[in-house]
Amino acid sequence: MARDKMNKDGIKSRSHDSDIRVVQFDLQQQMYLPTLTHTQMYYSRQLACVNMGIHLEDEGKGIMFLWNETVGQRGSNEIASCLYKFFTDSEIGHTTSKQKLILWSDNCGGQNKNQAVLVMFLVLIAKGFFTKVTHKFPVKGHTFLACDRDFAIIEKSKRRAKPQIPKDLIELVANAAKKNPFLVVDTKTFFNWMNLARTMINTKNLQISSATMIRVTSDNFGVIYIKKSYGEYAPWCATSVLKPGITKASFEGLEIEMKETPVPLSAEKKKDISAMLPYLAGENKLFYENLIK
Repeated sequence: MARDKMNKDGIKSRSHDSDIRVVQFDLQQQMYLPTLTHTQMYYSRQLACVNMGIHLEDEGKGIMFLWNETVGQRGSNEIASCLYKFFTDSEIGHTTSKQKLILWSDNCGGQNKNQAVLVMFLVLIAKGFFTKVTHKFPVKGHTFLACDRDFAIIEKSKRRAKPQIPKDLIELVANAAKKNPFLVVDTKTFFNWMNLARTMINTKNLQISSATMIRVTSDNFGVIYIKKSYGEYAPWCATSVLKPGITKASFEGLEIEMKETPVPLSAEKKKDISAMLPYLAGENKLFYENLIK
């Protein structure tokens, strides 16, 4: 049923008169830099790089948000920030006049199914980017999102290349798909959505972990609807989540707090990266020397 709904959502979004934007998103398996063939590298801690893929179903495009571990982690603040930038930043080029948003992602609570993402949806609604946001989750182990196909293209390209610094990885991802190239966003900052959520909403009674779908609307702002089954006639359960004194107006002119960066490397990782320096040259070596400092 979930697969059928996902396919139907994609078809509806591609209709010429559709008012629906459908996106699928996921994190790629962590990548590590520099790519070196020396046997010592097998046992060394390297710089971890994160790629969040967003696949735009109504346009058939892939957008990749790339960052390394000194900039951010793989948590809810990072996921919500990339989604928010994607939907609101005209420089990325994907703001839309469509008023209904459907998202598909896996069930990971720490990344996709949490207060940070929920409060981000409320901000999108309050600021007028969408009138309805519906987040849907396939059955665990049966996701098969379009992002997985995009990531496979990147992995294939990565096997033929030897990226050493994040700039190399950005170029690799940007050139991985020959027919329909990915847009790559070199991500440097994130918003602190969890702090905002703790201030604005209370989800204690929401039972979000059991949801197969979550919905937020402008008509009943501050109420989160969840559905626990993919069945067409399964009921939507409504829960008011705004804390006392918080209204839609509280969100409308909101300046979202930035998350602190950079994230320091561990002493152990600095030591291992230092051991790699003799195998690097030029700007690649300089990059890691500055990173350690």
